[in-house]
This record gives sequence, structure tokens and C-alpha cells, in this order.
Amino acid sequence: MADYRRSAPADPLPVPLTVLGGTDDPDVTRDDLAAWAPYSTEPLRLRMYPGRHFYFREQEHDVHHHLTADLDRAAR
Repeated sequence: MADYRRSAPADPLPVPLTVLGGTDDPDVTRDDLAAWAPYSTEPLRLRMYPGRHFYFREQEHDVHHHLTADLDRAAR
């Protein structure tokens, strides 16, 4: 995520964030994804899936399952 720049400081969101990535992504590392943690007052949920940048095409079922579970948890 070397090209990402935040334009202005912002207060962290009072909601949990789920950040997804591919374990073999050459462009976005686990550390890049973990860098989203300061944008929330809640613990970050970092989920890594086998694959490269478009891991979700091969992991569609698992991604949908985990996102649905996280949304259900947040709605309660």
C-alpha cells in the first residue's frame, strides 16, 4: 500500500473493522493490512486467505462466510 496517503487526520471509527488479504499478495502485505488498526476504536479483524491479490475469486465461499459472520456480530 505504498501509494496510499491519508489527506487529513480523522478520529477512529467506533465500529469493528474487518480487513481481508491474500497470503501471497505481492502488492499488499499483512503489515499493510494491519495498518488499518488505528482507524477504529475496536480490535481489528485481519483475515488472510490463500492466494494473491485476487484471492477472493478462489476463496469466495470462505470470504462470504466470514463477512456474513462479522456483519452479524457487529449488528448485535
